[in-house]
Order: sequence, then structure tokens, then C-alpha cells
Amino acid sequence: MKDLWREGTEREPCCPVCGRVCDTIYRERYFEIVGCENCVSQHEACETEACYEPRYAVLGL
Repeated sequence: MKDLWREGTEREPCCPVCGRVCDTIYRERYFEIVGCENCVSQHEACETEACYEPRYAVLGL
């Protein structure tokens, strides 16, 4: 999704975290931007050790 601004130059959306041009940004549950498709990676939960920690440990209780 591009729009034109300042006398015909194209403006492209950039990630506020890494600064690269992006199509998608990712936000955490409180809507803070955590990155884009360039700087955020996806992992399988069953292969991530932190997903097996007790819930109270993750919440810092």
C-alpha cells in the first residue's frame, strides 16, 4: 500500500524497530510494536523451551 507525497515521490511504510521497508508489523497484546516480517521470527511452541516453564515463572510471580 503506497501513497504519493511531496511532489510525486513514493512513501513506503518502514518498521519503527529495524527501519526496513515492511508490509506487516506485529504488536504485542498492549499494542506496542515489536517488529515486522523482517525482524521478527516465528518458532514452533513445541520446540521452544520457554513455553514449558510454569505460568507463574513466565509472569514473574
